[in-house]
Amino acid sequence: ATGTAWIFSNCASANGGSGYIIAAVVTSETTNVTPRLVLFPFTATPTSELDDKAANTAPIHADLANKLPRIDFSAMEDLGGDSSAVATPSTYGNVPIPFVCAAADKNLYAVLVTRDIFTQGAGDDMTVDLWIQQN
Repeated sequence: ATGTAWIFSNCASANGGSGYIIAAVVTSETTNVTPRLVLFPFTATPTSELDDKAANTAPIHADLANKLPRIDFSAMEDLGGDSSAVATPSTYGNVPIPFVCAAADKNLYAVLVTRDIFTQGAGDDMTVDLWIQQN
């Protein structure tokens, strides 16, 4: 199968626009999982490995011109619902991150990587939300 990058639509108000990723949240529908995850954001679709359950290759040299600083998430927690982790300016995670979208684009793209082995429930969703401040 051919995987796809995460697409975060309309991060900029206009093509080639800019802003800041000011926070990020990752949520797993699977409860009681505690992996540490990393989000590699890009200003263009990355060419690294995008298939699920395949060894990560992001970021690769071919994508360096479009790579933004990574977002590190602390271990996910389940506090009575879905498992989740957050990255904010006052927590671990490397945000805020400035960005400038590609000249003909308003979107950001990403690869989500796990640092720890865990089992995502069959049919359960993994969701990543970005909080964006547009310039």
